[in-house]
Amino acid sequence: MSDSWSQTVTVRLFGWAAAALVLVGVVCVLPLLLVDAGPDDDQGARVAGAAFSTAVIVVCVVLLCGFTRIRVSVDRRGLRVTLPLLFGMRVKSIPLSRVATVSAEDDLRPAQWGGWGYRVMPGRSAIVLRRGPALVVGTTADTYFAVTLADPETPAALLATLTAGGAAGAAGPAEAAKSQ
Repeated sequence: MSDSWSQTVTVRLFGWAAAALVLVGVVCVLPLLLVDAGPDDDQGARVAGAAFSTAVIVVCVVLLCGFTRIRVSVDRRGLRVTLPLLFGMRVKSIPLSRVATVSAEDDLRPAQWGGWGYRVMPGRSAIVLRRGPALVVGTTADTYFAVTLADPETPAALLATLTAGGAAGAAGPAEAAKSQ
């Protein structure tokens, strides 16, 4: 078995959502700039409102586009999840020294972890891109992290092997997530 593993997951839905947001932004912001409401109109306020709205939309579009592709890696440093389209920005990192349990869950349901996307809840967080198989990592701080992957068994086995003599548990996190 190799001592490193990585997989890039692409989610086109976030790209389509970004495109829809751009369209909505154009439809909503353009009229603020083009329509003349009359002599008593405060054009400065309209321009400021349009500029603020545009800035918010741009930030949201950049984040949505960034999450269209995530990279999940496991090696001697532990588990890392990055956003390649946002210059490799690290979303989550769990060093090997903090890995307590590891499991490959067969059917992670988004509702168990707070819905779709990057979810943060007390004691656990997840990147849920679809319903189905997921890697679930329990930490020494008694928190859990999950990420949906097509083949979570391979990174789970590698993490278990790389942690203290392969002592990471194989069932703990999945049951803990289901009970919360």
